[in-house]
Amino acid sequence: MAGTGKSTIADTLYQMALLRQLLLAEFFCSRDYEGTRDVCRIFTTLAYRLAHKSKTYGETLAKFLKDKSS
Repeated sequence: MAGTGKSTIADTLYQMALLRQLLLAEFFCSRDYEGTRDVCRIFTTLAYRLAHKSKTYGETLAKFLKDKSS
C-alpha cells in the first residue's frame, strides 16, 4: 500500500549495501509508466545493470546465455 514505507526501507538497504561495497542494481516499478509496469522486466533490468557494473558478472552472464542458446 502507498505510504507504508517500502521506499524508505529499500533506500536504507541500498545505502547500507553501498557502504559495504556490495554489487548492487536497482529497478523501478510504476503503474503510471508503460515501460515500468511489466514485472517480467525486473529480472532483465537487474541482469543488464549488474553486467554493466561487474565485468566478471557480465562475462559469466554472456557465456551462460550463449551456452543456453546453443
